[in-house]
Amino acid sequence: MTLPRVLQVCSYYVGNHLYKDLFATLDTFGIRQSVYVFTSKHYRPKGSVPANVYFAPCYYEFERLIFFLKHWRVRRDVRSRISLQEHDVVHAHSLFSNGFIAYRLKQEFGIPYIVAVRNTDVNVFFKHLIHLRPVGLRIMAEASAIVFISKPYKDFTIGRYVPKPLRDAFEQKSVVLPNGINRFWHENKSQPRTLGDQRSVRIIHVGSINRNKNPDATIAACQILRREGFDVRYTLVGEITEAKYMRLLKRYPFVECISHCGKEDLIRYYREADVLVMPSKRETFGLVYAEAMSQGLPVIYTRGQGFDGQFSEGEVGYSVDPNSPDEIASKIKAVLGDYERLSKRALEAADRYTWGMICKEYLRLYSSAVKLH
Repeated sequence: MTLPRVLQVCSYYVGNHLYKDLFATLDTFGIRQSVYVFTSKHYRPKGSVPANVYFAPCYYEFERLIFFLKHWRVRRDVRSRISLQEHDVVHAHSLFSNGFIAYRLKQEFGIPYIVAVRNTDVNVFFKHLIHLRPVGLRIMAEASAIVFISKPYKDFTIGRYVPKPLRDAFEQKSVVLPNGINRFWHENKSQPRTLGDQRSVRIIHVGSINRNKNPDATIAACQILRREGFDVRYTLVGEITEAKYMRLLKRYPFVECISHCGKEDLIRYYREADVLVMPSKRETFGLVYAEAMSQGLPVIYTRGQGFDGQFSEGEVGYSVDPNSPDEIASKIKAVLGDYERLSKRALEAADRYTWGMICKEYLRLYSSAVKLH
């Protein structure tokens, strides 16, 4: 089988290791790919860069606010930097910024594309930049496939921003495909966990500490459990990005805050915990859920947000209303009451998030886009 030649348009490559993991895994499949990373003129890559990654500092910082001018510069740059005739399909890693480039390349050169919908597309472009909504819809209409990271995200985006006459067509070519986790977590999977004492629980939060991540609700749930006689410890691993939490977290003796750390240290904190509790207000997916599962931790996540819908209720953990400390406390008790089964199932289910399995699906999407074209 002749593998398609792929142009990856990925302005989010900088500072995001998941794309490096994705592209490295695609390389192992023998897929020929060029990775085009457009940035402002002030950016300079740090460290070594793979030979097939093209950094393109092609627009001025202020032009980020002028959508069509910025993307005119990017289009001009990609035409001069990349041999477009050597590529069969474009993978745009966001709807508006990257997808607009793919859309125009299809118009000019006839190259089909698939497009991903990210958090910024939904919560910034579609929500606030109303004048650009028709652009987003045209990009989706011309794409061979639309990739969402979770079913709730797909349902929300199509239900909220796509006109009814277009919904069926968009649904038919939409694919739910989560991100993978770094192979470090798969190579260092834990064994199924047990609880020594169902009245004692060690809760962990991993990620930024701010209003959206909603540690306030988890603290309130911990207080409910402590009043009921549970010995609760709550550890937050991550950077405090809102000043109020520096003061808030110091009030509670059962709370420990640890600054952001590498995965070699993070795995120890996962293994010292019993359950991951992350009732974020908004979440596109959240790789930390899959990381925690690889260490045998059941997970508690937000109903209707990114991770919800990956598994049936009670399979690897439970969904909650992020505004209900009572429900969060109740679901923590449900985890404790069925801990060994949930831990075993979480470990098994973590295999779903290997890049190898996910890349097989991307290969199918690439090949399908070329055939349909």
